[in-house]
Amino acid sequence: MTYFMWKNYFGKKARIIGIDNNPDSKCSEKFGFEIHIGNQADPNFWSEFHKKVGKFDILLDDGGHFDIQQATTLFENIDYINDGGLIVIEDTHASYLKKFGNPNKKSFMNL
Repeated sequence: MTYFMWKNYFGKKARIIGIDNNPDSKCSEKFGFEIHIGNQADPNFWSEFHKKVGKFDILLDDGGHFDIQQATTLFENIDYINDGGLIVIEDTHASYLKKFGNPNKKSFMNL
């Protein structure tokens, strides 16, 4: 679990929020992490998430590899990043892999 790595990096007072589509990941809450279950490609999920969480400093997308997942995460969260904050999207290499429907003109990297 990378949650522990981020808690070590940012410190004990950091609020680390995880999003996963697997309900079993809620078990990490016993270690002080906040876990929300949902589909990152669903704008309705993000709307409900923002009502509960508000704005944040850093979004690290290490989730899905499909263009729609990455694009939805970016567009649904960009207005919720605090000034000076960051959005980091990992796994953008998927924009070049056939198994994710790429390369194509509508890939996340072309976006």
